[in-house]
Amino acid sequence: MAQILISDLFNFDKLRASYPDRRIKLRFNTSWLTTDRQGNPMRRDFYEMYANHEAVFETWILSQGNRRNRNDDITFQFIETQPHRWLFVGAYLILEKDALVGSDPIAEYDDIPYARAEKLAQYVSFEGRTIFDWKNSNRAWWYVRPDIVDNVPLYEILGNPILDQANQFPGFENVAVDYPTLQKELTGSAWQTALGSVYGVYLITDNRNGHHYVGSATGSGGILSRWQTYVAKGYDPDEENNKEYPNRGLNDLVQKHGLAYIRRHFSYSILEIFSKNEQGRKQALARETYWKDVMQTRRFGYNRN
Repeated sequence: MAQILISDLFNFDKLRASYPDRRIKLRFNTSWLTTDRQGNPMRRDFYEMYANHEAVFETWILSQGNRRNRNDDITFQFIETQPHRWLFVGAYLILEKDALVGSDPIAEYDDIPYARAEKLAQYVSFEGRTIFDWKNSNRAWWYVRPDIVDNVPLYEILGNPILDQANQFPGFENVAVDYPTLQKELTGSAWQTALGSVYGVYLITDNRNGHHYVGSATGSGGILSRWQTYVAKGYDPDEENNKEYPNRGLNDLVQKHGLAYIRRHFSYSILEIFSKNEQGRKQALARETYWKDVMQTRRFGYNRN
């Protein structure tokens, strides 16, 4: 079978004819190690930003550092889903290379210069679905030479956007995910619907030291709202332990090591689920106590009551 190239799929000949004064650039956005706003080491991951619909995602892919944009560029943007597999996330007509300034609310970056750009509508249907097979040469991560640009091979076209595929809910009994996976999955409607429909008792595991935390979710948002808060803050300031400080064990950990620690080491699973009614609420609270006793999380874990 003949290999399909990016220039064939995206019809670069027609694009060049439409914009004769512009060059086509392929930009392969590579994740990097940095620090969070508490000064803790972290990895800033483009796929994570994309999956979580972070506003700063477009700021970063259009960022200007090291002369990354020119006013005559048409830039095709890619992020890595696995080694040498690059997901297409948009094509942009660069209008002004350093017209805008943004900041990263998670990583320690302020004053990020980035380009004012216009997305090319004819490529929107390929976004999040089209994966290319490419290995960056040396330390290069963007290319403008036509002999390279035109010959990047297609790996796969997904039937549905990759985020829709990633967000299929596996069933309550099969939920066992690390922090980055949970953060990604909570953006999907399937996970939101399932977790928001029940009360429950859940288990948080610190994979670095084996400590556990048992909690229950009995609010109007069910497990969903509790876990969304955990993803955002590492602990829930509205969750009380016998009127003491809100989950003091988790709060102390976040205050000492920052959210970066949670991102690197925590995983989440569901022990039991209950109907969202008064009986289910009482059952969840009773079973929370049971699981704390069974797993001795007050003695060896992060529970403080």
